[in-house]
Amino acid sequence: MRKSVLTPAKLKANRSNALKSTGPRTSEGKLAVRWNATKHGIFAKSTLISGGDGKEMEEDFQFLINNLVEQYQPIGAIEHILIERIASSYWRLGRAQRAEIGELQKSLDRGKRGQRTRDLDEFAQLTANPDLTIGDITAIYTTNPEGLLIVRKYLRQGRSEVEGTGSINEETLKVLRTILHRSDILPQLENLSGTKKKKLQTLDRLLHATEARYHEREEENQSKTIANFEASMIPNGKAGRNLLRYETTIERQLYRAIRELERLQEIRLFRGSQESKEYMYKLQNKPTKRKDDENNSDNEFQGRECEEHNGRKPLGSSRERRK
Repeated sequence: MRKSVLTPAKLKANRSNALKSTGPRTSEGKLAVRWNATKHGIFAKSTLISGGDGKEMEEDFQFLINNLVEQYQPIGAIEHILIERIASSYWRLGRAQRAEIGELQKSLDRGKRGQRTRDLDEFAQLTANPDLTIGDITAIYTTNPEGLLIVRKYLRQGRSEVEGTGSINEETLKVLRTILHRSDILPQLENLSGTKKKKLQTLDRLLHATEARYHEREEENQSKTIANFEASMIPNGKAGRNLLRYETTIERQLYRAIRELERLQEIRLFRGSQESKEYMYKLQNKPTKRKDDENNSDNEFQGRECEEHNGRKPLGSSRERRK
């Protein structure tokens, strides 16, 4: 069969047609060729998360590989595979660090919610005591952060009522009398007088004082919260142990791949060096013993063994006897 000749005009037409190619258009075609830009890609396909909320960028992984290639300058398929192995290990270590941050955040959130729950439980236990006196109730609502929040709630409700009707509703005052019976706030509430503006100014002052006392109590409890947060700064339990084992395994794979790559490159560099050439030359030109010398040496050794076996002193070699 006669081969067609590729003329310059035909070559130019082929190149022009190639520029018009749009590549794969369907989702299946794009999925099939999306790894073409990645060199080798043996570990890339199994390393990256390619979809969903945790999708990882192929460009970032390729950037890591390119940097490693620039540093190690691999030659041959095996060295390129080791480069991808190293990149895959680094990538998975980064993922493990992100998982560790996620576990820490979950632990901190649990600690924060736990502190809030403990505050509510403490307040519930204090107010559920049937033997509380009026002074105890006032102390709870004016010192406990949860109690101060309730006081603030009813003060705001009373202010809204003053804005609307000019006075605090009797039901609101009843609640405030119960929780603030021994407090210096209650007399000011019961003796509200003057214009609406003056009453609102008095309520704003009481609200400001309550807010300040609440923040003061919150700062006192902040040290407990910080201690709980610091205790949660290391992932514990099963998740922490799994993360530790995972990172240890990946680090072993990483260092093993680096050592193997460096070993192969040292061998390759040694084979191409002048020292290697001299070593191979010496091996190829090393002098060998003649067969006659080897036979004489073997016979002399056997004669010495026989003399020692018969209890006689060896006479030495034939050259020594002649002396």
